[in-house]
Amino acid sequence: MALDRMLECPRSPSTSVASSGRETGSSGKEHGVASTSADGLNGSDENSPRKRGVCGLAMKRLVRVPCGQTTAACISDSAIQSFVIPFTVFGGAAAARLILVDIVKREDLIGILSPNDVILKIEDVQVSGMLRSEVTRLLEKLCQDNDQIAIEIVPAGAITDDICEILGDKQWGELQTVIRDNLYSKTVPYTTRPPRDGEIDGEHYRFVSVDEFKRLRTEGLLLEHGTYQVKQSAGVLVSWQYVVSTARYF
Repeated sequence: MALDRMLECPRSPSTSVASSGRETGSSGKEHGVASTSADGLNGSDENSPRKRGVCGLAMKRLVRVPCGQTTAACISDSAIQSFVIPFTVFGGAAAARLILVDIVKREDLIGILSPNDVILKIEDVQVSGMLRSEVTRLLEKLCQDNDQIAIEIVPAGAITDDICEILGDKQWGELQTVIRDNLYSKTVPYTTRPPRDGEIDGEHYRFVSVDEFKRLRTEGLLLEHGTYQVKQSAGVLVSWQYVVSTARYF
């Protein structure tokens, strides 16, 4: 499924640059200089939105959800069983959001699941950073094979569901890793640096000009971006625009 557009995140502390350190939060293909511009993000104010966000993860809980099925009559002696997922989802990477509960279809789940609850895990699959369609297919497959499924949720409003906000704030380190792992399975990073030996355009990176990079950024086609600096053999400091992830799925 091809997606042409995704929100551009603000400059991420995990991929921007300052005077010292190493780049963090990337796919491991680059090492550079890390930003210290967000050092104050983890302040001590217990009433800050960021603190409430971290505390919200402590509210996550595991829920066992029954899978319903209906039986339709057929002209033969047998019957056709159709499997109905107990709830629908919305959000997902294409909307730069986490996966959220949409419609709760079973009456016995009302009060247990609520619209806008954040879904972190379905069985053993961590779904943050996945597409809505992927999660829907996962639900359908699991409900076809099982009488019930386990999901890990956080109550609506307990944490932010904005992927850009999460990727731009180092307090969400573990969740950032999950999101990036799911995104990298579908995306190819863009960079303005020249290819190295053995690197293939479109497989390892998309190698673009600075002007093309600026166009992608201006048009909101980049999920996350930053600057990477190196000293060449002559001692000249060179800056390369480096895209950690793009909106283009393959």
